[in-house]
Amino acid sequence: MRTFLKYTFTIIILTGIVSTIFFNLVNKGLRKQKVDVYGKMNELVLGKENFDIVFIGSSRVNLTVNPALIDSATGLNAFNFGFDGANIVDFSMHLQAYMKTHSKPKLLVLNIDPKMFNVTNEIKVPPSKYLPYIDHKEIYDTLKLYSKWPFVVKYFPFVGTSFYTDGIVNQSIQAYVSPNRKMENYYKGFSPLVTIWGSGDKTAKNLLPVEFTTKGLVLFHHFLETIKSNEINFQIIYSPQYDFKEYSFEHKEYVSKLQTIASEFNYVLMDYSSMDICKEKKYFFDATHLNLVGANVFSRKLGTDLSNKILQQ
Repeated sequence: MRTFLKYTFTIIILTGIVSTIFFNLVNKGLRKQKVDVYGKMNELVLGKENFDIVFIGSSRVNLTVNPALIDSATGLNAFNFGFDGANIVDFSMHLQAYMKTHSKPKLLVLNIDPKMFNVTNEIKVPPSKYLPYIDHKEIYDTLKLYSKWPFVVKYFPFVGTSFYTDGIVNQSIQAYVSPNRKMENYYKGFSPLVTIWGSGDKTAKNLLPVEFTTKGLVLFHHFLETIKSNEINFQIIYSPQYDFKEYSFEHKEYVSKLQTIASEFNYVLMDYSSMDICKEKKYFFDATHLNLVGANVFSRKLGTDLSNKILQQ
């Protein structure tokens, strides 16, 4: 019996050691990525290049704001830090992480999302996005407030391997083999969809209901206070979404509430949800996301508007 227990204990220890080594090697590879989600996270957390215009938000930034066209219109250097599924918790964390390794931008632009204020006690994004950066204070201190997994992974790293899919491991391997790998249409965080009215949601259900949890509103106010205290030039925008007539009343109420919140801090919401392109499906991938053509039309307009804003300062 004693021999069996000794053998079992040895296997467990060796498995833990191998899993920890594997976890660390995968993380090291992911931190070498220069494109896609991890490339963007690396620029956010580890990067040293200072950007003049920084965009933060969810997939409605990631798929929508083309920095090349923003750069062209403003003559400045922009980066798209939009992440799928992100909400106000993530936005605050991303800003803190960026400011730790970068100088403050000339302009910070936040895209408002219908779901960003619906904050519960859980982080909605997959843990794998943040695992390679769990030792970074700004990431860890935020995540540990909403889940137990950051503590577990930080102090028992062999557990982290369970969060990594084969696809993520392959990304890590690619970074070792081809650290300068290119990704079609990817540019400074911008990852567009090329399909016209593709496989995404075709209804207004992703826009409804718009929920303002107390926690979400408190965090948003804190976010705005942080920007004010750091004297960061700031702009709030609402990017285009497809114009569903049955949603028009709720949307107007939602935008009105956003404008009220923004005005408390002397900010003005730039609302692009009534652009002409919002009435034509050819500019959209689905109800809430522009495709590449629509993103470029919107980015040209946004770049011009931001250029005028900067010139007025």
